Amino acid sequence: MTKFPDASLSCRNLPRPSPAQTEIYDAPPYEGTFRFPCLPVRSGIQCLSSKSLENFSSVPSSFSGEFSFLYLREGTCLIRSQGQEYQLDKDGAFLTCNEFSCTCHSNSCVLYFFIIQGETALFLGRQLQKQFSPVFHLSVDSQVLKLFESHLEVRRSKKKATLYEESEFCYHFMLTLSQEQGSSQNENSSGNGIPPNLVETVAYMESHLSVPFLNLDKLAQIANLSKYHFIRLFTKYYGISPGKFLLGKRLYHAAQLLEEEQTLSLKEIISQCGFSSETYFCSAFRKTFHRSPGSHRRLMNSTWTD
Repeated sequence: MTKFPDASLSCRNLPRPSPAQTEIYDAPPYEGTFRFPCLPVRSGIQCLSSKSLENFSSVPSSFSGEFSFLYLREGTCLIRSQGQEYQLDKDGAFLTCNEFSCTCHSNSCVLYFFIIQGETALFLGRQLQKQFSPVFHLSVDSQVLKLFESHLEVRRSKKKATLYEESEFCYHFMLTLSQEQGSSQNENSSGNGIPPNLVETVAYMESHLSVPFLNLDKLAQIANLSKYHFIRLFTKYYGISPGKFLLGKRLYHAAQLLEEEQTLSLKEIISQCGFSSETYFCSAFRKTFHRSPGSHRRLMNSTWTD
């Protein structure tokens, strides 16, 4: 099973691609009508030149619902989206849930891009659009860029990642983007990072997924905040409510166990993921992954068995 590499590579060390090194990776067609909450559609590095008429735009409209992330490594470009024009300079980033086109306005441009589809991708993308400016700056040490490079490493290796791994990575990428942007706009709250009490609370969630009654009152107590202020602050930094964040963690963990632990029964998986009701678990799982837990296990085994 393919694992995405750790995002430990400094973006200062990334090689600057030449036009001949343009990389574009299209995701393979996804089988049947089953959909995941987040899945990559297209990603890579696009080199543009002002001497040509070429531009870079969103993927064909046959994909319904997309979140697009662009990062300009070199040059200056002009982005058009929804009747608006945005100038993007070196180390600038742009995000949108709408169609766009990008034209180089310098001798050459090196553009990194990541386009994701899915209901959760659109939800998180729209939350980001509401909270932050569509154009912003990313530092060379940005975790978002390091995650993007880890994604490209998998694409370059041509190793097969499961749909679960692809979806989990996209979800993690978007949450990290939300965290970084929340942190950059609140530098005076606690340095340049997420408040330590929220970091501690998330770590507690992740290490207690099997606890069925991990309610908001308990989490707010760990964060040493009132329930109201905990929900407000958590949503501000993570772009999603703590309840939905925890539910997503539980469901993704369940999907992973269904795929990897064939000896575990459904009841054992439900228990390990902190659900007290099989009916509620199956309903939440179907709403998120558009299939029953049993269908998910069978599909993953049949799709990725070599």
